[in-house]
Amino acid sequence: MCSARFFAIALCAMLLIAGCGGGDGDGDGPASPTLANATPVASAGTAQNVLTNTVVTLNGSASTDANSDPLTYAWTLTSRPAGSTATLTGATSAAPTFTADAAGTYVASLVVDDGLVRSAASTVTVTATVANPNPLTPTFSSPDDRGTLDLPNSSYAGGVFTFQSRWDRTANSAGARFMFAQVDGVLGQAPAFRLARANLGLSIGASSKFAFSYDGITWERFSNRSSDAAYFIWSHNAAFTANRVYVSVWPAWTTGRTLPWIQSLVGSGYVGSTTSSSGFVFETRTETVDELGDVVTATPMYAFKISTPGLAPDGNPKRKVVLISGVHGSEDAGNYALKGAVEYLVANDPQAGVARAWFDFYVYPLVSSAGRKGGGTRGDFQSGYMTGDTNRNWTNSTFETLVKHKAAILAATGGSVSVFIDFHGDVTENTGYNLYEAGNDNVAWAAALGAYEPTFTIDPSSFAGTSISWAQGALAPDLSLIAEFGYITVDTPQLQQETAGANHIRALALLADQRFFGPR
Repeated sequence: MCSARFFAIALCAMLLIAGCGGGDGDGDGPASPTLANATPVASAGTAQNVLTNTVVTLNGSASTDANSDPLTYAWTLTSRPAGSTATLTGATSAAPTFTADAAGTYVASLVVDDGLVRSAASTVTVTATVANPNPLTPTFSSPDDRGTLDLPNSSYAGGVFTFQSRWDRTANSAGARFMFAQVDGVLGQAPAFRLARANLGLSIGASSKFAFSYDGITWERFSNRSSDAAYFIWSHNAAFTANRVYVSVWPAWTTGRTLPWIQSLVGSGYVGSTTSSSGFVFETRTETVDELGDVVTATPMYAFKISTPGLAPDGNPKRKVVLISGVHGSEDAGNYALKGAVEYLVANDPQAGVARAWFDFYVYPLVSSAGRKGGGTRGDFQSGYMTGDTNRNWTNSTFETLVKHKAAILAATGGSVSVFIDFHGDVTENTGYNLYEAGNDNVAWAAALGAYEPTFTIDPSSFAGTSISWAQGALAPDLSLIAEFGYITVDTPQLQQETAGANHIRALALLADQRFFGPR
């Protein structure tokens, strides 16, 4: 009985398994598990910077599909610059092309498809800039700061700029002394430069390096410098990172820097206009013509005052100090020394505070703005004085630049000052400088300055027609001097000159505390 029951149960189980498709037979069983389809990912490639009229190749080959399904490509240009008619060639390939026919920004979009689902869009930006139509051609930076260069006879060939100098006929120049030019088309390149020795009056030592700037304000020294019998030669190891570069024999103080620099000082609370100036401009040097017949447009003349309220510490009115620079338009060492003196004066330094307590400062930067603008070394293209030295004409009644400055100084100061300092200097191998005093070798001043500046010499000669000889007669200062600086052979010589200028203010404060300057 039990055996019959067991046989019936086993038969039913076998029939159930067979009916459900079990066993190892060829019946229709369930499908094997499969991987779900993944959405592909588009990659339109990296941004590109090109010149106009370049054929641009896009690259979508980095697009992926997790299932390794074959992909199709669909590119579109979603944005083009105004005026562009660019279209894609091969828009369904991984690497289509188009011509960047206008300057500006192009945006391309890529979508990929694995046959089941499309990806999200990926975009790439292409920026096109206009190629210089005359690549690597030296030009003036503007009508300003021409430098003593004969640019029409300068040239570019084979990766080398060759600059020729104008012959500077100004008295005491002994040739061209100021090299400044703008060059264009140098992005990504590292050309060499040559400055012809002919007509050159620069004293350039073996270790002096030329300088370049992208903005005319921040300067960097070139890496390499050499010379032969005909040329000074210089170059930089790294390629330029901008299309336009200014090059100079030293870190230049350009005419366009002066007013923005003065305006940047106003926030100190110590800087204002003089009685004879409005907005820091007191007069204009009229338009003139240089020795080549090129127009030197009218240039402003600048003045400002540094002062604080109240009397001097001895209870008397504050003494007056006149600071000037740029009498010789090319002498940037003097311009940087004045900059250092002024920026120290408006700083929160205790000794600067002592100087402000004792003195009011009347400042006249870049006196020979026309000379600088037209590329003069020591003159300013005054009609009738084309070969005249600006700093030998202070007693001249027809030299316009100086006539106007003298009138402004007298009006602002009342014709009586305690100190008159004229900052000068250009490029030399000198590691110090000379101080010229009009007829008096002042031991007290030498000791005060020596506390801060260990290397200098004092020449007590009297120089007829100079700024200090005029000051002695017209302003009767206790101390009058020309500080003649030389650029030293370091990578940032302008910082050395700024420090020296600041040290002149420190020395004045020291003398004032010693009661050197009597009341006026």
